[in-house]
Amino acid sequence: MTLSKWYFKNFTTPLLTSILGIMFVLLLLNSIQLYREIEQKNQALDDVVELATLGLNQKNRVLVESALNLAVQNLNINHITLCEDSRVVYSHPNTNGTCSDISTSLLSLRIKKSAIGLKGIEFVFVLSWIRHFALLVYSLMGLFIISSTFAVLVWKLRSKFVVELLEPLLPSYEANSPIQEIQNIVFERKQLEEFKVKSAVGDAISTMASQVSHDIRSPLSALNMALGSISELPEPQRIMMRSAIQRINDIANDLLNNRKHLTAKAIDSPTTHDIPSIFLKAELLTPLIDSIVSEKRIQFREKQEIEIEGDLSEGYGLFAMVNATELKRTISNLVNNAVEAFPNEAGKITVAVRNYRDQVAIIIQDNGKGIPEHILVKLGERDVSFGKEGTQSGSGLGVYHAKKL
Repeated sequence: MTLSKWYFKNFTTPLLTSILGIMFVLLLLNSIQLYREIEQKNQALDDVVELATLGLNQKNRVLVESALNLAVQNLNINHITLCEDSRVVYSHPNTNGTCSDISTSLLSLRIKKSAIGLKGIEFVFVLSWIRHFALLVYSLMGLFIISSTFAVLVWKLRSKFVVELLEPLLPSYEANSPIQEIQNIVFERKQLEEFKVKSAVGDAISTMASQVSHDIRSPLSALNMALGSISELPEPQRIMMRSAIQRINDIANDLLNNRKHLTAKAIDSPTTHDIPSIFLKAELLTPLIDSIVSEKRIQFREKQEIEIEGDLSEGYGLFAMVNATELKRTISNLVNNAVEAFPNEAGKITVAVRNYRDQVAIIIQDNGKGIPEHILVKLGERDVSFGKEGTQSGSGLGVYHAKKL
């Protein structure tokens, strides 16, 4: 739709419709008023005819003329004639000729009435009905002046809008340019404002992530050195601790790398906030999943009633483009969720790999108490959790992170 068509549709057409509607209402009201006045005058003329007939019966010319003059003065009669066998007996104003010579124009109305009980005698009244439409005429003139003034003002405002706003924004703008261009400008500016807000928040989060990544490196190094000097620690626990330390270190590295990459990419593509594909690479899935399953078995070995299994029968030889650190972190969070939600700390968790042609599915399944349907539809949103009351966890970030990946 062009600007001209939009202007015609949204302004010109409604304005014309409103004017025609008002004109119709005024015409209708004036027609009703005119009809009522004519009825009232017709009744008054009947009274005049009755009084004049009385004067004719009494051969009282003064009474006849008084009655007719009263009609002229009080009923706004333009012309009145008393005819006897088509001969003019009395006329006001004076008229020569016969009664058949009395004519009317488009602006007048002729009413003929017969004398009561007297044959051949008629009264002819000519009155103007245009004066009854004076209010309508004045109203339409006022409406036309107001509408014209309003239309001129809006047209000037439209021209000013085009010259001062559209032409600077759109150098190639023409009168019939699509209105979609204006909508695109508004949309782009709105997107720019939203990006500025998100960018400010993203910068703050990025700075914090960088600081956290930097600060935890020293404690991790110290913990790793201390672990090497503890000879009494059983080998399974040592393996679990080394694996956990390594994963924490990988997460810290990812935080720092993500910050650098996203900061650089925001300059080229400010609307992209996904995990960079540069951190994805082909990984053999079986060792990754097997290592995290083993770590979780050691972590929860004191919970005798909890069983953690890995079903990798369909996963041998399968590669996938993944971020190994994020994948381990996601599986670890989901297994932790299942353990923390088990009633009486008893249940079974299975981490399975399934091959579907060119896709791979990693399934974490447990036999816990389940999740109500009204919670299930919201699961994966930030701060939504279930079944972990009384624990220090339950922030809803684990499933949120998994779904986001």
